[in-house]
Amino acid sequence: GLEGSSCSFSKTKDQYQKRPGRKKLSGALEDSNYQVVSEKRSSDRIMALFKILVLFTVLETAYLQAMYRDVKFVGCSDTEREAMYGFDGEELFHSDFNKKEAVDTSPDFADPVGFLGFYSNSIFQIENCKTNLATLKTYLKDPDENMAPPQTSIYTKHGVDVGKENTLICHVTGFYPPPVNVSWTKNNEVVTEEINFSQYWLKTDGTFNMFSSLKFTPADGDIYSCTVKHKSIQQQPTTKIWEVDVEKTSIGSSLFCGVGLSLGLLGVAAGTVFLIKGINLKPTVIVRSVKQAEGRHPALLLCSAYDFYPEKIKVSWTRDGAEMTSDVTATMEMADGDWFYQIHSELEYTPKSGERIACVVEHASATRPMVYYWEPSHSESGRNYVIGASGLVLGLILAVAGFIFYKKKSSVEPMVIVKSVKQAEGRHPALLLCSAYNFYPEKIKVSWTRDGAEMTSDVTATMEMADGDWFYQIHSELEYTPKSGERIACVVEHASATRPMVYYWVLHRDLLFIECSDTEREVMYGFDGEEMYHSDFNRQTGVVTAPDFADPVSFPGFYEQSISSIEICKHNLDLAKKVYNNPDEKMAPPQTSIYTKHGVDLGKENTLICHVTGFYPPPVNISWTKNNEVVTEEISFSQYRLKTDGTFNIFSSLKFTPADGDIYSCTVKHKSIQQQPTTKTWADGLHYYMSAECLYRKSDYTDMEFIHSCSFNKDVEFQFNSSVGKYVGFTDDGKKQAEYFNKDQAYMQQVKAAVHTFCKNNAQLSDSAVRDKAIEPTVIVKSVKQGEGRHPALLLCSAYDFYPEKIKVSWTRDGAEMTSDVTATMEMADGDWFYQIHSELEYTPKSGERIACVVEHASATRPLVYYWEPSHSKSERNYVIGASGLVLGLILAVAGFIFYKKKSSGRILVPS
Repeated sequence: GLEGSSCSFSKTKDQYQKRPGRKKLSGALEDSNYQVVSEKRSSDRIMALFKILVLFTVLETAYLQAMYRDVKFVGCSDTEREAMYGFDGEELFHSDFNKKEAVDTSPDFADPVGFLGFYSNSIFQIENCKTNLATLKTYLKDPDENMAPPQTSIYTKHGVDVGKENTLICHVTGFYPPPVNVSWTKNNEVVTEEINFSQYWLKTDGTFNMFSSLKFTPADGDIYSCTVKHKSIQQQPTTKIWEVDVEKTSIGSSLFCGVGLSLGLLGVAAGTVFLIKGINLKPTVIVRSVKQAEGRHPALLLCSAYDFYPEKIKVSWTRDGAEMTSDVTATMEMADGDWFYQIHSELEYTPKSGERIACVVEHASATRPMVYYWEPSHSESGRNYVIGASGLVLGLILAVAGFIFYKKKSSVEPMVIVKSVKQAEGRHPALLLCSAYNFYPEKIKVSWTRDGAEMTSDVTATMEMADGDWFYQIHSELEYTPKSGERIACVVEHASATRPMVYYWVLHRDLLFIECSDTEREVMYGFDGEEMYHSDFNRQTGVVTAPDFADPVSFPGFYEQSISSIEICKHNLDLAKKVYNNPDEKMAPPQTSIYTKHGVDLGKENTLICHVTGFYPPPVNISWTKNNEVVTEEISFSQYRLKTDGTFNIFSSLKFTPADGDIYSCTVKHKSIQQQPTTKTWADGLHYYMSAECLYRKSDYTDMEFIHSCSFNKDVEFQFNSSVGKYVGFTDDGKKQAEYFNKDQAYMQQVKAAVHTFCKNNAQLSDSAVRDKAIEPTVIVKSVKQGEGRHPALLLCSAYDFYPEKIKVSWTRDGAEMTSDVTATMEMADGDWFYQIHSELEYTPKSGERIACVVEHASATRPLVYYWEPSHSKSERNYVIGASGLVLGLILAVAGFIFYKKKSSGRILVPS
C-alpha cells in the first residue's frame, strides 16, 4: 500500500496546520490496513490490500486477453456516504453504515471472497472525506453545483412467464451528483417489498450509475413502473413503465378444447417425452415467433438468451446455415444486477418452404456455437389442432420416429493463444500475436477484427507450418494503436469448426472506491464494474458479493480499515468545503430503466431490476410499487458505483411473481429532480472522492500503469500518472497541490512504488477469483408481433444472465446475416454481475426459411445459434386439441362398437 496520504497529501493534521497560508486536505492513503486475500493461500499471505485513505480508488487491471477494472470507491456529501469495492463495473463489497458492517454482494457463481477490515477502514475514510469536502467548500466559496440528469431504463431480468417469479430492473445512469430516489409502483400502487438497491457506481465520465431491482410475479395486465427523482430534474421525476403483456385465449376455444378432450380421453392417451441437456451457466435460449407473415408482410422471430455470464455474447441468425445480417434487430447485453445478463434479437424475414431458420448463440460458456432452430408452427390454437391431429395419427398408425446421426469430420481443432508482444510507447503502436497450434488439416484462416470490423492493414502472418507429426501451426501479428473501450479479436476459421472461432483481447479494471458526504459513506472493492466486497456500516461487517463462480477470496481487515478510511474522508470533505468556501453543489439527474432479470412467465418467480445511473451526487431514493401499492419486501439495493464520467450507478431489484394485470413501478428520487430548487446550503450536497486506477494487459504485470486522481464536487483537482512520473493539476488549487507533492521526494517514492505495492499485489490476490470466468447467456427467441397483410412480423431475441458484459447479438436468415430492420439495446446490467440484452428483427416471413438469433460472447469460442420456431396461438391450439380429441374419441368409440357387434354375432377376429 501507499504510506502517507492522498488527495490532500499532507502527512498529518498537525503538520498541515503548521504550514501557514496553505489549506491541505487530509490523507487518503494513510493508516489503512485491510486486505484482499485468496482463500486458496495460507494465512501468512495476508498483507495490506490498501494503505490508502481515499474517497474513490479505481484499479484497472488486464489479464491475458481481457482488461479488467477493480474499483474501490469512497465518496461523501453533507448527507451521503459510500464505500464500495467492485470489479468490471459490478459491486463485490460495500460498507453498510446503517447496519455498521461490510456487505458481500458478489454473485453466487463467484468463489468466496473476504474483505476483512473493510468496514472499519470505510468509517475512517468517510470522516476524512467529510473533512476534505468542508475544506473545499470553504476554499472555493461554495461553487455552483455541477449536475447531470439521470437516464432511466426498466427491463426484466428473465424472459417473462405469467405466474413465474421474475425480477424487474430499473437502471439509472449518467446522473450527477448522487443521490437519486428510486421508487416502484404496481398498478399505480407503491411497492416497498422485494426491492433492492445497488451502491452508486462512478462512471468514467464522472457521472454515476445505480440499479434498483424488484422481485415480482408477472400477471396479465399488471403494470409496473420505477420513478427516478434527482435534483437535476426537480420539476418532473422520470418514470419508466413495464407492463405484463400475455396472449389472450378465447373462452370459446378453451371450452371447445375441454369438451373435445373429455370425449377423446375415453379411448386414447398419448404423450411425448423430450430430454433437454442443460449446461451450467450457459444461457437459457428461447426462440419464438413474434409475428406471423401475412400476405407480403414478413414474419418476425425473437431469440432471447437469459441467465448467462460473463456479459459478452453474440446472437445471430442463420437461414439454412448461412448467416442473415439484414432485418436483424438486437438489444445489447442487459445486466440483471446480479452478475447475470440477458439479450434479445429479432429477425424479420419472409418464410420459404423447406428452409431452416436458426438463432446462433456464441458465449464463453460453450466451446461451440449453440444453434436453436425455429420450427415453423401455427398459432397456439392452430398448434392445438396439430397436436390433437398428430396424436390421432400416432394412435392409429403407431409410427416410430428414428434418430439421425451425423458423422463428424476427421479434423482437429487448433489451440489458440492471443498475447501482447510489444506495448504502445508514445507514438509507437502496440503489437499483438495470435498463434494457432496442433490443428489438422493444414488449411486455416487467421484474421483480426476491431469491434467486429475486420482489420486488413498492419497484419503480418506466417504460412501454415508443419510440425512433422500430422499437426500444423500458424502465427499472425497485428500492429495497432490501442483505443479506450475497443474490442480486438483474433478470428480463426478451420475445417474443425462450422463457424469462426473468436478470441478476444479485452481490458480489465479493478476499482477501490471510498466515498462520503455529511450523511453518506461507502467503501467498496470491485472488478470490471462489478462489486466483490463492501463494508456494511449498519451491520458493522464486511460483505462479500463475489459471484458463486469466482474462486475463494477473502479481504481480512477490510471493514475495520473502511472505518478509518471514512473518517479521513469526512475530514477531507470538511477541509474541502472550507477551502472552496462551500461551493454550489454539482448535480447530474439520474437516468432510470426497469426490466426483468429473466423472460417473463406468468406465475413463475422472477426479478425486476431498477437501474439508476448517471446521477450525482449520491444518494438516490428508490421505491417500488405493485398496482400502486408500496412494496417493501423482497427488495435489494446495490452499492453506489462510480462511473468513469464521475457520476454514479445503483441497482435495486424486486423479486416478484408475474400475474395477469399487475403493474410494477420503481420511483427514483434525487435532489437534482426535486420540485423545489436546491440551494447551495442543502445538507447533503458536496461530495469528495479519489480514484486510483491500475491498467495492464500482461499476465506478469510488467506493463502495469498507475493513475491516481483526487476529485471534489465532480471535478478532478489533480492527478498522478506513473507513465508521466509526477502529479499534474487541473484547477488553481490542484496545481498548487501537485507542485507541493512533486517536491516531496519521500512521498513521491511511495506513490511511484504503488504500481507494485498497490496494483500488482491486489491484482494477484483478488482479480484471479473472477477475471477468467465467463457465464454463458440464457437466450430466448420469441415472436413479438405476427405479420399482418403488408405489415412485417417482429421477432425478439433476449439474452439473460451472462458475464462479462460485452456481447454481440445478430440475426440470420438461412445462415446469411440480416443487417437491416434490426434494433438492439445495449448490454443492460442487472446490478448483480449479470447482464441482459435484447434484439428485435422486423421481417417478412417466407415459407421454408430458417431465422436464427446468433449470440457471440466470451463464454463461447463459437457463435451460439438459436433458431426461431414459428408456433400457433393458444386459442388455435385449444381448437385443434379439442377437435382432434373429439375425432379420436369418436373413431375409437365406433371401432369399439363394431368390435362388440362382431363378437356378439359369433364371428372371430383373426389378427393380420
